[in-house]
Amino acid sequence: MSRSDPALSADVEPAALTARIHATLNDARRLQAVHDSRLLDSPPEAVFDSLTALAASLLGVPAAFVSVMAADRDFYKSQHGFCGELAETRELSGRTFCHHTLLRDAPLVIEDTLLDPVFAAVPTVQTLGVRAYAGVPLRRQGRVIGSLCAIDMKPRFWGANEVEVLVQLAASLQRELDLREALERTRVLAREREELVATVAHDLRAPLQVLSMGVQMIGRAGAGEEPPRRTLERMRHSLDAMQRLADELVSAARTGGAASLRLERLCAAQLARDAVLMMQPIAERRRHDLSVGALEVMAVQVDYGRMLRVLTNLIGNAVKYCPEGSRIRVEVAGSPGRASGDAEALHIDVSDNGPGIDPAHRARLFERGWQGGEGQCREDGAGLGLAIVRDIVEAHGGRVDLLDAPGRGTCVRVRLPVRGG
Repeated sequence: MSRSDPALSADVEPAALTARIHATLNDARRLQAVHDSRLLDSPPEAVFDSLTALAASLLGVPAAFVSVMAADRDFYKSQHGFCGELAETRELSGRTFCHHTLLRDAPLVIEDTLLDPVFAAVPTVQTLGVRAYAGVPLRRQGRVIGSLCAIDMKPRFWGANEVEVLVQLAASLQRELDLREALERTRVLAREREELVATVAHDLRAPLQVLSMGVQMIGRAGAGEEPPRRTLERMRHSLDAMQRLADELVSAARTGGAASLRLERLCAAQLARDAVLMMQPIAERRRHDLSVGALEVMAVQVDYGRMLRVLTNLIGNAVKYCPEGSRIRVEVAGSPGRASGDAEALHIDVSDNGPGIDPAHRARLFERGWQGGEGQCREDGAGLGLAIVRDIVEAHGGRVDLLDAPGRGTCVRVRLPVRGG
């Protein structure tokens, strides 16, 4: 990094001005805008370099540049006319003329840096020989993040037309940044919609399986024989789950984002029973013993449909990866300690006595789209289940813990805060 001594200007710069520049330079929202621009520490790009070259040519100056101001340094996204170390490092610490654009809406124009003690004390006057400066602030999110600048090594009068040239070039740069921001928003939105569609398609599998098995069971019933009540109840739960997933898609299409949580106060034990009831026929097909274990009666405020998806996903994973005839339990209990700042929490455990999880896979287990070796061999999943579980639980202010020992089964613990109301 090229360095200059801020003390050179600190002795001359009024304390009030220094304080204003410091506060603006370190403003959290401004620094976030700098970060979001993705310009800081990015490689040179032709679109920026051609603009600074054009600025230098039209204005007849030895150097023009685009600065991005971090809290501790100026980074030069583009430069034309720099040489030596500064051309290589593309950054400078200490007070710079660009810092003075932080406090302005209009361009900063200096005809002779030596005529004002504040500007004369800027270190680059001595280190680079800067005698004239013109800079136009660049804004993102309503904050100045940098500037488009031109410098000369001799005093000069900046004509109105010259300043306007710099203003228009800066406007072109702003439009480029606006376009990039719009494209990024479009990419994010498209990615979110793709993930939502993948999530819905994934979570439709369980209710569709239940409905299919229910229809088969009804078809096997004798003429005039009433379908078993539990079969109809499972089918109703599955239809409700499918309706909620369809509602999420409609909401996302309408708002351009994920649907908000529909929180309601309900009994966590009943939630566990409903999940077991819905997944029972799928577990029975593989001869698993799926049941509820200890159920502490506790109220919790959650989105019922989404939390039901959490439990059915966890049960579905156990059903899929445990050897035939395994035991799967769902239990509810209170847990002291904190979950996202709440003094009380409850946990819902989905446990099995299967082979457990390979320790080498634990770090990637909750990655969207990742599957272990067995999942890839089966070719019947998309690696979304645990990522969906984590996202839903974290949206409720909770967390997901994995408690297992290889060869002795797996327990996935969903911790949820107990909210009043």
